[in-house]
Amino acid sequence: MKTTNLTGRIAILAMVLAGFAHAAPKGTAKDNDEVMKLLTDTQTQALQLKADAQAMETYSYNEVSYQTQGVMINQIKDHINQAGKLLDKLRAQRDWAAPWQQKAVDRIAPLLEDMAGNTEMVIDHINGTNGRFNFKDYKELLETNADAAQELAATIGNFVDYGRTKRRFEELTNKTEQ
Repeated sequence: MKTTNLTGRIAILAMVLAGFAHAAPKGTAKDNDEVMKLLTDTQTQALQLKADAQAMETYSYNEVSYQTQGVMINQIKDHINQAGKLLDKLRAQRDWAAPWQQKAVDRIAPLLEDMAGNTEMVIDHINGTNGRFNFKDYKELLETNADAAQELAATIGNFVDYGRTKRRFEELTNKTEQ
């Protein structure tokens, strides 16, 4: 009687686990080359965003016209929009990506969304002041934007480095096993 009960529980557990496995993401063990290229392209955008956001942050310490600041924030906005398009492509490829690539997409998305939100606040501040900034608030917005850009670039860079290192390791492993 106890054996039958235990066997039944094991069968139920196996069915439940099989159901979870079936519902799991479709990520493959093999890296997706298209996702890797998109991550590399997104890294390029993130590095441009980082440089622009850091330059913009220096504007809070220097007397730079609000027109010049407007030009720079529009450039940042353009980079965010380009990175957003790349993120859309990454999301479309997510189910065919390796698990680490899926994790990259999942980590990048909220960082880029935060950066976009911060940038909109900077734009609103510039548009609403006609050059008469509340320097404390403005400085904090620029610092937050620069920090967000730094975190985005570092996160994407770490994943791209991981992918390259993993690929190189696999190549070396194949060479040594021949």
